[in-house]
Amino acid sequence: MKPNPFVKYVTKEIVEALDERMQYRAKTKKSLSFRKIHLNQFGFRWFGMLPSSLKIAWEKRKKFR
Repeated sequence: MKPNPFVKYVTKEIVEALDERMQYRAKTKKSLSFRKIHLNQFGFRWFGMLPSSLKIAWEKRKKFR
């Protein structure tokens, strides 16, 4: 019994889509750290030292609790 060409095609497309999805997730994980850094720079640029100092104070507060 020969496999249906349509079934082969659909299987191939599904496998390619899953591989692409996994690669995209890995890529976005790496870019997440870049996004964090970028957001910190944005806050510093527009609001000065206030957001940075509040963040540092908040982190120290969490450590001592």
